[in-house]
Amino acid sequence: MPAETKLRDVVDCKTPEGRLLATVEIFARPRKDARSAEQHPLLALSAQEASRYGKERLQLRERERYEYRLTPAPGMPDDLALLPARGVQPSAMDTARGQEGLIEPQDYCGLLPLVVVRRGDATQRPLASGSVEVRSVKLGYREHYRGMLSFIAEKCSALLLECRAPTKLRLDTMWRLNVRVLEQQLEFLRFVLESVQFTAAVNQVLHNPHRRMEERREERDISKPFKPDKGFVRQMAMAVRRVPAPGGYDFDSVPASINVRRKTDYLDTAENRFAKMVLVEFRDFLVDIMTHLARVSGDLERPEVERILRECARLRGILDGQLSRGFFPDVSSPSVLPLASPVLQRRAGYRELLRYWLQFHAGAQLSWDGGSEVFHAGARDVATLYEYWLFFQLEALFRQKFACDSPLHTVVVDSTKVPPQLVLKRGVELATPVSGIWSAVAARRLSAEFHFNRKFAGRVERTKAGSWSRAAQPDYTISIWPAEYTREEAEENELMVHVHFDAKYRVERVRELLGDQAGDEPLGTTTESANQTQTAAKYSDFLKMHAYRDAIRRTAGAYVLYPGNPGDDRTYQGFHEVLPGLGAFAVRPDSEGSPQGIAAVSSFLDAVIAHLANRTTSRERVTYHIGDAYRLKEAAISYGDHELEEIDELFGREYRALPPAEHMVLVAWYRDPEQIELARGQAGVTFVRLGRRRGSLHVHPNISQVRHILLRTEEGMVADGLIVLREPGFRVYTRDDLRRHLSGMGARDVLRAWERTSRGVDDYIYALFQTASDLDWANCRWDGVRIMDEIERFESDRRNRPVVNLGRSSPEPRVLPMRDLLKALAR
Repeated sequence: MPAETKLRDVVDCKTPEGRLLATVEIFARPRKDARSAEQHPLLALSAQEASRYGKERLQLRERERYEYRLTPAPGMPDDLALLPARGVQPSAMDTARGQEGLIEPQDYCGLLPLVVVRRGDATQRPLASGSVEVRSVKLGYREHYRGMLSFIAEKCSALLLECRAPTKLRLDTMWRLNVRVLEQQLEFLRFVLESVQFTAAVNQVLHNPHRRMEERREERDISKPFKPDKGFVRQMAMAVRRVPAPGGYDFDSVPASINVRRKTDYLDTAENRFAKMVLVEFRDFLVDIMTHLARVSGDLERPEVERILRECARLRGILDGQLSRGFFPDVSSPSVLPLASPVLQRRAGYRELLRYWLQFHAGAQLSWDGGSEVFHAGARDVATLYEYWLFFQLEALFRQKFACDSPLHTVVVDSTKVPPQLVLKRGVELATPVSGIWSAVAARRLSAEFHFNRKFAGRVERTKAGSWSRAAQPDYTISIWPAEYTREEAEENELMVHVHFDAKYRVERVRELLGDQAGDEPLGTTTESANQTQTAAKYSDFLKMHAYRDAIRRTAGAYVLYPGNPGDDRTYQGFHEVLPGLGAFAVRPDSEGSPQGIAAVSSFLDAVIAHLANRTTSRERVTYHIGDAYRLKEAAISYGDHELEEIDELFGREYRALPPAEHMVLVAWYRDPEQIELARGQAGVTFVRLGRRRGSLHVHPNISQVRHILLRTEEGMVADGLIVLREPGFRVYTRDDLRRHLSGMGARDVLRAWERTSRGVDDYIYALFQTASDLDWANCRWDGVRIMDEIERFESDRRNRPVVNLGRSSPEPRVLPMRDLLKALAR
């Protein structure tokens, strides 16, 4: 019988004795976008279906809002109220019709108790209770939830078996000492017993059991057919009890009966005993839970305890039914466990039961604090389970891309505790990340780490890992940097790259998160009215990706992972390269727990790795300049009313002017005023001595980047203003070539002064710059002493150091950035 859709229904709240104390009427808002009954906000199951699947009759929908009204039963006190818990929000105002309020389950799924207490009772002692079920819409319990749980259960058992010797598996359980282990193991057992794979495994064992042919001896009447064996002649001659032989034989009598061998089909084998033992152990575990709860719990009437007892009884019925089938009633209890048997290891049906049995006992020895968030007290927090499931999927993907030395169990299992502790917990940073190396021929070697819930603390220091504003904690972070650097060196040199992923279970479609691709609604205009709360929440998820991208230093990308339909992905790129970027990928589990849509994430990571392994990218250039620009914490320079150019006059308006820190000024030597006049003319030139022709000629690269020239002479005197280059670079002349060039220009006065001061040395090499007076700087004056101080400071950096040490009075050309030259402006 299909579920019935409703807009209102009533839940009875009864006392432990079964007396009706109050009723809770629940009202749902109609959904216009409900395309099927499953998407309707309120469903009522039949009693048979609710019992079959261990659910409550009334089904709510996750992330919906419901109104409720509590009405006391006739003759009951009027001051009754629902206990505020897990989405139940009583109203501060009571009406004559009873207490009213809201039920907002958010992402919690599973059992939702409605506990009735006395209003104003400080102890909040439960008087009666009822319950409803909150169902997941994006991920169904019967398919995706159980698939994720199955995957995590197998992962947990595999981790425990890896961190311990397989021959030392304990067979006693820890749930009596740890209630969390009880709920964890019960949930794991629930998905096993309800799975199609378990039923198929039992059917396979029953339909094709392991057999052993055994020989048995029996007395057979001589008149019945039999197959003689090697002892037949002896029996014919020596038998005591005989009968007359028929006529026509050479002997008078024959034995009355013959002892013959017969092969029988024997099913009571060690392998079949083991198969039965698995079912018996599961059943006994459920019986133990029921007995344990009855003995230690004083609140058997609580809805969550009642739910556990009902689940145990239902699952026990499944196992009793299986144990009554086929040859199981005739099979004995095992005396040994044939774990090394090829039948258990390889044969269909048996190998699945062995795997379930190992998982069951491994799960009983592995404590997981995070598991209590997923299925505590009958609740099924699908959002949290989805987050844990994604961790294992991304971790496996990370290992595909990077060569990792440490196995996973050394990272996520604390084997020093009893029982061993799975250290995955929502909101808690994984202390040891998964580390790996990527290398390829003719490419950059990369180191990488995969983090779970890494906390980036707020830090002022630029060179340290963290956030420059508020602390941030993404769900998953992949950090990549060149393998030649340590992690700290990579952070300091802007070589570290962080890519973050956040699990957002509440998102159904990428459009809800990122909006319509064709739309032009700006950031910040999304309203958060009462009927748009969910949309606003998802919109805030998108803003959080921007916050990660902006706040966490050296973050190149932030992406949402949500359980949508595979292929419903979208990414934004800040420029033409894959990083920096934002976006969302749809990744959801199937019924087996395998990820659908993970291929898109894999392709994205491949593109990221290829991008980071290539040093010719634009992002590599940008990060280099960021690291260099902020390496020294220098204050901005005041330059008064002087205007620095915005457009590169040498190359045209389409090019932006160099920043003053990269705008090089040549501080050149002059002897006579005629040299200044020659340099300032409309077709002027400025020449400087580079060196002598003997040996090699070294020209510092900073000289080739010069855009302005400042002239200085003896006694620290500096010519006013600046001389600007009319063309980039310079031309190289010998002394004779320069003499001819100056003569052709008619600069006879300059030539005579130059000849007089150069003392007739003919093997010098000169650089000739095409210059003119820069009218924007014509009236500025400079502090010559301060200029030499800044030159010496600039040349203290080994990248700017000249080949030979030059004194303050050396006539050799020097270079200084415009930014540093501005410090020497005369005030």
